[in-house]
Amino acid sequence: MENPNQQYIDKLTEKDKDILDSINLLLNECKYCDALKIVEERLGQLFDYEEEVSQLYRGELILRMIDIGSEGGLEDVINNGVQLFEEVYKSNSLVSEESYHYIMGNAKQGLYKITNQTDDYDKFQIPKEINLLIEAKNHHLQSLQSVLKEGIAPPLKLYNNIANTFYSLGRIIESLYFYDLILSQAPTFPQANYNRANSLQFLRMNTQHSTLELMFQIYIGYKDSQNQSLPKDYAKRAKKLSDVYDDFLNQQGYDYSSRVHETKLSEEEAKNHSPYRLFCIKNKLALNEHALYCNCNAASSDDLVITAVEVQGELIGESELILNRIKSEFGLARWMFFESISENDDISTSIDKEITYTELNENEFIGAKSEMLRNSFRLCFGILDKIAKAICTYFNLSKDLNENLYFDSFWKIPNKKNNTDERWDAIKTIENPFITALYSLASDLNKNGKLSDYKKWRNNLEHNLLILTQNGNTNSEITSPYIKNEGLFQVVEVKEFREKTEHLLHLTASAIFNYVFCIRYEATKDVEQDSAIFFTLLEKKL
Repeated sequence: MENPNQQYIDKLTEKDKDILDSINLLLNECKYCDALKIVEERLGQLFDYEEEVSQLYRGELILRMIDIGSEGGLEDVINNGVQLFEEVYKSNSLVSEESYHYIMGNAKQGLYKITNQTDDYDKFQIPKEINLLIEAKNHHLQSLQSVLKEGIAPPLKLYNNIANTFYSLGRIIESLYFYDLILSQAPTFPQANYNRANSLQFLRMNTQHSTLELMFQIYIGYKDSQNQSLPKDYAKRAKKLSDVYDDFLNQQGYDYSSRVHETKLSEEEAKNHSPYRLFCIKNKLALNEHALYCNCNAASSDDLVITAVEVQGELIGESELILNRIKSEFGLARWMFFESISENDDISTSIDKEITYTELNENEFIGAKSEMLRNSFRLCFGILDKIAKAICTYFNLSKDLNENLYFDSFWKIPNKKNNTDERWDAIKTIENPFITALYSLASDLNKNGKLSDYKKWRNNLEHNLLILTQNGNTNSEITSPYIKNEGLFQVVEVKEFREKTEHLLHLTASAIFNYVFCIRYEATKDVEQDSAIFFTLLEKKL
């Protein structure tokens, strides 16, 4: 990844360039104290450069200080680095918004790792310091948004850090999306290969899903990550795990010599998918576990079920009933989005030719494609609220059957009489990694989340007027001479609405997977191998 400040680094003396190289080398060798000593010594000396170069070189050193603290588990070092960086950011207009959020995200992620290592509740419960991790995610996503706004390609390292944060939050589906995005551009990127293997191994260990293809991809991910730029401790672990999976595959009689043929076969099978199905698989919108890591024939349908393995029967029937409803609605939401961006106008033309609109010169995007896009967005919120209801039902978290439950807000309902939060206290005792993922997803959409505007849009779609325009200006005002009372509606440019609807579909797909994995994990955790209490379902044929 090219450093955005490379033009300034090129102006450094060879001695200062060597200092940066030495720090990087020590970081890779996990010699954190030695690396910190070099950083502190150089920060204590004069910077004999023009102002721009001096400030940016100082920023590079502070960034490495934060990296040292994060990777070495040194809380005081991170906090010191953050304090120094805040001073640089306030006094230096050269530090971009994306750089600020990138570095702050790294710092918050590092602080979370340190606190989580000593967390007494580290049993797949929602960690006490989860807000640090959510703040890290928000900073990284803000950095990405700033980069995209500038119209430049995001650095792969930023994608990797976003994916790592999602992984730490249990949001494996989203982490895989970003790791695959990185590897599509840089197949040898060691951190992405290593972390993708971690994500796939997490799924294998905690969702009861395992195939030889999954095993191979975990193996090859760890094997390909063993690079000089991978930190020494990680490289050692990657070597150990690649050997473990290699041994297992050999015991299963896996034929490595046919791998090239199998890869080509999978590619050919992928070509047989319809354009719509390929869109679903590529964008991680297919409700299919195999499609998370392979797009062969096995990824051809949304066959995600809770009872993919034998599980305890209590409440599973109800959970599968809810899942059927969710899959049906998500399938429609996903298809409507695809049709709204498709060049095929057969469906929309047949609908639109029956309707005549009054011309108001407001440049509204209206008609069948508009309604498919709007309803795709709207359906996602209904799906998420059903997941909230399902979670409350399964874990007996709702005392009132008539309670209105909303995915973004049902987690914390304080009792005003004694200022307690019985539901939140109960949720925090659940030892289930996918509860953490669902809570994190909900935090994106609540009133304090990064995506709180989505909820406002949904409410305006349902109860007011949300106008999609083609003016080219985000949130532009309607300039029609016939419209006087602009308090009646909210205006959103259609390009922005499309992008955010696709994002909401990603978030909803992730929530559906995590709902399935949550119930499956809970239902299997207490089942004894010789128990006769199992519940399995037959596939419903349509």
